[in-house]
Amino acid sequence: MLKNKIVFSTLTSFLLSSTCLFATDSLEGPLPSSVVHSAAAAGASPASSSLEPAFSSAVHSPLDGPSSSSAASAPAFLRLEDRLNNIQQGVDRTHEDLSQRSSSSWGLYNGDSPISFYYLCNINDPRLIYSLLRHRGDRKELHLADIGGGKHGWIRAACRAINAQTDLPDDLKIHLYSLRGEGGPGVWGEEDGRCKLYEYNGCKIENLSAALKAKNINVEFDLIVSRWSLRHLVDPLMTFKSAYDQLNTGGFLAGDGFYMDILDHPASRAVDTSNARSNIEQVLLLQETGSEFLIHPYQARYSLNQFIVRKTQAGPCQLPLRYAGSCSLGDMRQVHSQQMTYFERLQPRKALSQGDFENLHPKLERGKGVIGSQSLYTFLRTENIFFEDSWDKPPAYWGDFSNKEEGTQEKK
Repeated sequence: MLKNKIVFSTLTSFLLSSTCLFATDSLEGPLPSSVVHSAAAAGASPASSSLEPAFSSAVHSPLDGPSSSSAASAPAFLRLEDRLNNIQQGVDRTHEDLSQRSSSSWGLYNGDSPISFYYLCNINDPRLIYSLLRHRGDRKELHLADIGGGKHGWIRAACRAINAQTDLPDDLKIHLYSLRGEGGPGVWGEEDGRCKLYEYNGCKIENLSAALKAKNINVEFDLIVSRWSLRHLVDPLMTFKSAYDQLNTGGFLAGDGFYMDILDHPASRAVDTSNARSNIEQVLLLQETGSEFLIHPYQARYSLNQFIVRKTQAGPCQLPLRYAGSCSLGDMRQVHSQQMTYFERLQPRKALSQGDFENLHPKLERGKGVIGSQSLYTFLRTENIFFEDSWDKPPAYWGDFSNKEEGTQEKK
């Protein structure tokens, strides 16, 4: 194995306070000195022609609702109860529309065979589930969920994979939940081998905690997956936070990206609705959880980058953000709500220069490899959880991006 040592620019302690790893088919040039949002002049789009011209005309402005309270009395972290009125109205309107439908109408990633498993971040779903079962300790019950379950194929496939294992104790019970906004009949507590299946139709996913309590689902989940669902929501960031909060310590949340923007306070630029901005904010969001994460660049069929996070700290996800407003995405992004919610940061962070923004963007857009926590990558490799047959080819380089001046790449 040939080892090539390459000197990288230092990442800010804010972004990479823990040891991180970057993997891709090639790495060229220095990494940005920071990975945070642009302080470019309002309305100015990134110079690179590869970025979408997607700065919104809906520049940050005060809106009705809880955000009108004074800064002195404002909470330090993002809370559902502070959701702006117009955003909650969009949530209610979208849920009302979906709940009137008797089945899910989306075609791909909809719980239909043969695409029942999602393979997010090139992870083999059955192997991840089996790893969770093997590392359960003395627990006799585990809980897995699919947010935006479509036709509920993921939990059915998971059930088949679990029941195919012959080395599990007879008294082990796995509860599988599939949550979707569409209405219609569904099974509840259906027994199938060592599994129990719950099809939660008409679930108000964007008020996740309340929706679970309404069905007396008072559990912590070991695994939550979501494929092409968060992107369709009015307020996916809060739904991400709520799902993370429902995880058991050591549990996993896997999904694909969603549109969002986070502005400094006071705002120094226009709201940016580009894919590139949302992908960069995703890195910062996952770093903010304080847990281990990996991101896989993925842009097929209008997708944003995929992620998996393992909750390593007990307690809720505390994001130093507040609601700032929402803007239209239009109908070209394959987003059901056609709306993006954006936020203000309550704690200062160093601005990303225009050059850094353009430097980071292609590294997140390559389509191979992962960026994130080295410890999580090592765990998944050791457990043989990566579904490497789904790559065009294995990633050629792995780089160690701990908070230091140098990173080492290994060329395979």
